[in-house]
Amino acid sequence: MVTYTRAEINWDTFPGSDGEPMAETVENAIQMVDLQFALRCLLETQGRVRVAVGGNQLMYYNQRNGRDHISPDVYVALDVALGLRPTWRTWEEGTFPDIVFEITSPSTEDVDRGSKLELYAQLGAREYYIYDPQQVMVPPLRAYARQGNTLVPLTLLPTGAVVSPLLGAELRPVGIYLRIIDPATGLPFRTADEERRDRIAEEQARIAAEGRANTEERAPGSRGARDAGRAGAHRGRGTRGAGRAGAPGSRGARGRRGARGRRGARGRRGARAHRRRGTYGARGGGAARRLGQTGRPPTSDVRYGSSIRRGMPSAVQYNGRVF
Repeated sequence: MVTYTRAEINWDTFPGSDGEPMAETVENAIQMVDLQFALRCLLETQGRVRVAVGGNQLMYYNQRNGRDHISPDVYVALDVALGLRPTWRTWEEGTFPDIVFEITSPSTEDVDRGSKLELYAQLGAREYYIYDPQQVMVPPLRAYARQGNTLVPLTLLPTGAVVSPLLGAELRPVGIYLRIIDPATGLPFRTADEERRDRIAEEQARIAAEGRANTEERAPGSRGARDAGRAGAHRGRGTRGAGRAGAPGSRGARGRRGARGRRGARGRRGARAHRRRGTYGARGGGAARRLGQTGRPPTSDVRYGSSIRRGMPSAVQYNGRVF
């Protein structure tokens, strides 16, 4: 068996944890978390910004001794600076939280209704609520408000609920949990878990609606199907037109072949003419080489024959010799 030894806590440093569990039961833990969430929602809708909502946080009220501390399950501090606090120190904050909640159980009920009630009154709490999710305490909700230097019980409504003077809202047991009632709707503020489930349900409904819409669009006889058919018909006509344009024997094909034929003929004739001119040039060059010069022979010594083809002499006589 493995045993663990808890480290000694140095209270002179005002630590942020005392090593104790947050709650004794799962129901108590859920109540603490949901209550903080609902309180934040309420204060936000009321436009109250300078507030602090928290829970299970060490609160030191003696600057000279860190052992003098208490840890409410849930608290609300009104008109305080914004920001997170690892611990609450009354000499730095200048005040103690205005509203405190204890989520009680059979093992802590006596302390919550006894010594804690007196201490919260001394520290300056203005409202104090005790709630038992296990419904062992009867009634499961007890409420106190400041009167002078003490906290006195508030009268519950016939439903077992109570209206908080500081919050301006009703605190009502619903099922096993204490809920904050929205003054605007008369309904409990949603918990974080309920909002998460609502978002999942909305997303699933949206996906299902989109799926039905797509199915209806593709159904025979629907507008989407008719539009798709017309688009396919247009594509078919475009394909047939393209086929006719390139079909053998068509005007387009014949025109293209004619154009290619004309261009080819002109090209071939030009090529032959260039070759002939090149040949004659070569002959002329050979004659010039045989004459031993690159220019025309002196006019007095050269007689051209009468046969002229494209401006080139058919024969050349030079000094009585025919070339």
